[in-house]
Amino acid sequence: MFSNVLVQTPQELVYELDPKGIQRVKYTPLGWNYWMWEGKRIHYIEAGEQGKPVVVLVHGYGASSYHWRYNIPALADAGYKVFSVDLLGFGFSEKALVDYTNGEVWVQQLSAFIDQVASPASPSDVESAEGSGVSAHGPQVVLVGNSLGGFASLATGAEHPEQIRAVALVNGAGPFASAEPAVEPVPTLFEDLKKNVYTFGKKLVLRVAFERAKQPQQIKEVLSLVYVNKGQLDADLVASIVNPALDPQASEVFFLVNNSTKPPVTVNTLLSKLRVPLLLLWGDLDPWIVPERALKIKALYPSAVKVGLASGHCPQDDSPLEANSALIGWLDGLKTSHQYYSTILRQNFATFREETDPERLAALFVRAHTDSAWIIKKFANGAKNNNFVTPRQQ
Repeated sequence: MFSNVLVQTPQELVYELDPKGIQRVKYTPLGWNYWMWEGKRIHYIEAGEQGKPVVVLVHGYGASSYHWRYNIPALADAGYKVFSVDLLGFGFSEKALVDYTNGEVWVQQLSAFIDQVASPASPSDVESAEGSGVSAHGPQVVLVGNSLGGFASLATGAEHPEQIRAVALVNGAGPFASAEPAVEPVPTLFEDLKKNVYTFGKKLVLRVAFERAKQPQQIKEVLSLVYVNKGQLDADLVASIVNPALDPQASEVFFLVNNSTKPPVTVNTLLSKLRVPLLLLWGDLDPWIVPERALKIKALYPSAVKVGLASGHCPQDDSPLEANSALIGWLDGLKTSHQYYSTILRQNFATFREETDPERLAALFVRAHTDSAWIIKKFANGAKNNNFVTPRQQ
């Protein structure tokens, strides 16, 4: 097994202008940066100045970190430290033969990536956390995910609130809870046989479908169904999808990603756990993940901000100028609100120190706003262990 260290010499990140004069990342078939996680190679792109607020971009199904080619330079220029990561099984990351059910492995990957690469804990973070019962983490990050990456980002935000400042879903995918309860089949020999036959048949069908789907012309045809601006479908975008699919294990990963071994985790469940600001940046002309999904999410999470664009399934690449404007405007607003809550914490330091129940403290802030409740919990845990530290300005 490899240790969790950075591997391979990073490639220089080069920008170029597209035919419309818009700045974007110049494609390279070599990738950019690699990191070893649990013995598996993970690829990512990095841009921006160290010490700036961190934004982690997560691509959708079949895509890669390069799908954020227009957003990486724009976010870096706007004053953010940017990481665009390839999920395990996709892009330049390893085509690992693991269980991908419910994206649990991606949640683990993203959490580790934040802790070890994007926003590692400083010595002062570690010192502050000692004896508090709270793990040491670096400054929180904002997760921005498109499609499948949206689901992975939402799940990470729900399961690891201590690491996440906010979440942005860009035409986010994921199942909603069904009104009808699922009926589990009675475990019999026949059911086991039927399941095995079904799995074999499904694998065969998916393998044939994958071999056809990875052809360049087929990829362009599929993308043309979900892009409004067809001029965006250039050779580099197609190559960024074709090249990873040439990996010998890519078809097996395709099957594993589409083969669940557990009941689904729903968007409803994840939203019930989420306690951070949520942006719904939606291409309203998406025929796959329609705008009604965003409205349903907002009904379940009323504090969410919905921004609709005249764009398709991947607005970050389909309508990059509009998507960047909306995303950066929302991110800049988070800076202000974070300063506001830091001020509240400092002004009410004595009161918070007396409260020993993390849940009661968190509830006070959740009722007023979904922002920064995790910070209150962290401080209350510190108070309970007589290791309370002054809130750090972030």
